[in-house]
Amino acid sequence: MMVFTKPHTVHQKPLFSDNVLSSRSHISALMSYPFNTSVPDAYLAVNIDRDRLRELIRIRENWVTGTAIVDRSGRIVSQAGNAALAASAWPETIRSNAEGTLVRSGNGQALTFMKSRFHDDWYYVSLIDLQTLLKPARLIRTISAVFLGFVFILGSFVSYYLSRKLYSPIREIRTGLQSHRRADEPKTRERNDFDVIKRFSSLIISENKELAQLVSGMVPIVKEHFITQLLLGGYRDRLSIACYAKEIDFPYEPEAQRTVLCIELQYRSHMQERLPETSRTFLMAELKEKIRKLLPVSVWLCQTEPGLLACVVHHDGPGPFGPKEAAVLIQSILPQPYYKAAIGIGKTAHAIEELHKSYLHARTMLRYKGLHPEVEICSEEQAPDVDVPWDSFLSVHEVNLIFNRVKQRDFDGLLQSVGELLDAGMRRNANAFQVKCLCSDVLNTWIRAAGADRGDFGISVYAAMFDRLERCATWDEIRQCFRDIHAMLFRKEEPDARSVQLADILAHIRNHYGEELSIERYAEQMGMSVGHFSRVFKEEVGEKYVEYIARVRLSEAKRLLLDTDMKIDEIAERVGYWGRSSFIRVFRRYEGITPAQYRSAYRA
Repeated sequence: MMVFTKPHTVHQKPLFSDNVLSSRSHISALMSYPFNTSVPDAYLAVNIDRDRLRELIRIRENWVTGTAIVDRSGRIVSQAGNAALAASAWPETIRSNAEGTLVRSGNGQALTFMKSRFHDDWYYVSLIDLQTLLKPARLIRTISAVFLGFVFILGSFVSYYLSRKLYSPIREIRTGLQSHRRADEPKTRERNDFDVIKRFSSLIISENKELAQLVSGMVPIVKEHFITQLLLGGYRDRLSIACYAKEIDFPYEPEAQRTVLCIELQYRSHMQERLPETSRTFLMAELKEKIRKLLPVSVWLCQTEPGLLACVVHHDGPGPFGPKEAAVLIQSILPQPYYKAAIGIGKTAHAIEELHKSYLHARTMLRYKGLHPEVEICSEEQAPDVDVPWDSFLSVHEVNLIFNRVKQRDFDGLLQSVGELLDAGMRRNANAFQVKCLCSDVLNTWIRAAGADRGDFGISVYAAMFDRLERCATWDEIRQCFRDIHAMLFRKEEPDARSVQLADILAHIRNHYGEELSIERYAEQMGMSVGHFSRVFKEEVGEKYVEYIARVRLSEAKRLLLDTDMKIDEIAERVGYWGRSSFIRVFRRYEGITPAQYRSAYRA
């Protein structure tokens, strides 16, 4: 179908003449027509300019010294560049190397080849100068070596500086301790700085017994912290518990029956601000002491959270006394005017490493506490198998009802609906968790509904509302909380005198737009300067005085243009402009077209 000839010379001559105008080296491609026929009807000969082909295959990179098209037999079809390709070694190179690989050819050069997609017997070959190609790599290697040397030298200086820096405190400690040497103390030879520091530290500790007594006084705090970590799950394996207990000299039995009671103290709303943190700490310390004296068994006490006291009751000995009896005794000493208390009874733990499970169960039992003012005991026997049927979120209908009441300014109905929800919760004996979930949803809906009117409130104000709701401990506190929030969100604001005066001025402008409306007149009416009146007008109305008058006049002008056949001059005079030109200029400024164009466009 197609064959390529060897290079030959083609002469260009004019018609009917033997004069040679030019001679160029070509390669001819002979193609038969039709294709795939043994007896073609015609042949097409295409001459390929070898010089042009040489330019096309040339690669303009400084590390490519030559390019060529070579056939399978080693014949060079075309070649470009400074380096010549050795045709004799070419067939062996094809057989012994894969396409695309880099083959070293000696003299610091290499070649790579790729098969042509145009002709199966042709290959594209590139000769590469390895010295030029590897020059950037050698430069990078040199820079890397210099950089590593710099880093090594810099690291040496930094290490020396840091070692001196680290040793300076040790030298200062040694010098300071040596100043405590007594005059009658014999001088001894220390082997190193550590021996000096150790000896003089022991001397200082022995001479200051008050410091040792102070440290011993912190032991109860450390032990309470250890119990807290046990309950919070910080130590869960027996080996680590034994190691830490040994360090602080904490005696215990690894296997014994213990039950955790969680005593929650929720301070009443009226006591939140009046009772300082110091007083709360004293109340908690007093409660701990009363519990230790009241219970006939050994107990561990710790405060895991603010307002939450954990009591670990040991009931492994003989007798019927257990966690329920301990809860009843504690219940008798909890009634206080400062807080509302609840007791959660956890499951019994039979090993020291299971105490955190009993604590978590006691915390879960507190979820079933109610909102009654009495001290409650929450246990599995007293808690229902399932929660009281109570929808803790508002329905879509209830949310829409709140928004409609806000739009209709029916603020009293909002407060009444909350009271009805709380009455329903009391009848169903809903627990505090359920009621507060519903109340949080109600409060969130109130805030969203009042958001447009109460733009002066920030996030901190709303967060304080939710925080106060969460602190409510009884039904009465929740009702009072919603009454206070209702007064903040939906209070009716009376318009001030300035707003009333400004409303009268706007009404006068709308009714007398065709007259001369001077800003001096209105400023004098409100007892202000012209500049002050302009600023107040912009703040209250939202646009400048001149723009407001122009908008009122143009609104009436557009109505007259569409509803009447009045002339432009008559309309300009009617809406308060001195002449036709000023009216057209203002109309085009605000509407983008002339009054006549507006009439013709919108009347059609």
